[in-house]
Amino acid sequence: MRPIEEIKEQTNALVSDFLLIDSQTALTFLDRAEDDSAREEDRARRFQAATTAYNTIVKLLPRTTLTREQHESLMKTLTVLRERLDRHLVTYQKVA
Repeated sequence: MRPIEEIKEQTNALVSDFLLIDSQTALTFLDRAEDDSAREEDRARRFQAATTAYNTIVKLLPRTTLTREQHESLMKTLTVLRERLDRHLVTYQKVA
């Protein structure tokens, strides 16, 4: 049986990786949501997926320990993600 600390470290590493990957996935969803050739319902679904990813990251972030490099990378991505989500919301509200 493995010591609990080893399991905690492995879990933390997995959650850290998930946060970094999920942030990039959210940006990809936003890229696709901004595709003017896509149907409106597809664009809305992709925007919602990006929003859900952002909210998940923000929720899990306090529960994990990141390296300095991981933290800096994630914060940059989250900042860009939040700005793009906000910009999309403003644009969508103007249309609606």
